[in-house]
Amino acid sequence: MFKVKYFQAPTSFGLEFLKKRASEMLTLAGKAFELGMYNLTLFNCEQAIQFYLKYLLAKRVGEYPKTHSIEVLLSELREIGVESPALPTMVLDLLEEAYITSRYLPKDYSKETAATILRSTEDYIRRLSEIERSI
Repeated sequence: MFKVKYFQAPTSFGLEFLKKRASEMLTLAGKAFELGMYNLTLFNCEQAIQFYLKYLLAKRVGEYPKTHSIEVLLSELREIGVESPALPTMVLDLLEEAYITSRYLPKDYSKETAATILRSTEDYIRRLSEIERSI
């Protein structure tokens, strides 16, 4: 089904753990922002979206791809007929970049960038939760 390797969602745990992880990552993003840890704000925003997209895929087909790319996850959702809300290209690019750079490279994100990404992520997850009902 998926273009990349997939992970069978553990049905014994249910799928809600993926949604819960997304919520936890979003909470951590907010806390990191409050503490001035802007790199971790972006990293946790990326993780929140990634977990929520994997939740939607698993809810629909019982599995999700082994990838850390939001872009790939969005593509896989489209492939199974789920139209997710658009994520602005600038936000997507920064989130994809932050997955690696926030942890492994000496790049610092500004407070303004972190605030924009945090707001965008909160809004995006809110919109994803609205389409969840149709899955």
